[in-house]
Amino acid sequence: MTRLLSVLSRRAVLTAAAILAAAPAFAQDIASASRTFVERLTETAVRELTDKSLTDAVREQRFRALFTESFDVAAIGRFVVGATNWRQANEAQRREYLQLFEATTVRTYSQRFTEYSGEQIRIVSARAESDQLALVTVTVITSSGPARVDFRVLRTDAGLRVVDLLVEGASLANSQREEFTSVIQRGGGGLEPLLDVLRQRVQRAG
Repeated sequence: MTRLLSVLSRRAVLTAAAILAAAPAFAQDIASASRTFVERLTETAVRELTDKSLTDAVREQRFRALFTESFDVAAIGRFVVGATNWRQANEAQRREYLQLFEATTVRTYSQRFTEYSGEQIRIVSARAESDQLALVTVTVITSSGPARVDFRVLRTDAGLRVVDLLVEGASLANSQREEFTSVIQRGGGGLEPLLDVLRQRVQRAG
């Protein structure tokens, strides 16, 4: 019995050592996979969205497809309204909010691609922040100089998804959270004041 326990103990130690040794490799895997993911995402965006002959409707349709396939829209949407406001909202409010959040985001950012004038996009680096999360740094070469954009990429059940963009270090998700929180607070709390604002934005855009 003593001999058996000794063998099992040694095997347990070896197994634990193997797991620890594999951890950095797994973390590196998320970095490498995220780099490839962002590279393909940016290439697709330039190819599909920057054609000057596209109508606004077609560009918006293409951006929506790319956005919903490559970004964790629901997770970002929940984050920018805050856990408390999300928890207190009913199902109908949550469903409408996510629809409006997607619609306003798509309309706003799809139009940005009309401003593209051949800027070069280069992947600078990719590093793992955990075994599920990586930060991919991109440099956009513009006429006024280079601009840094960081893609925060998360491994989800649906695959890799962008959960935030940082432009020159400033988080777009945090900026939007500040804006939405301000709207909610001015309206007295809850999602309804924000829903009113987003409905108006969609109506004006339509």
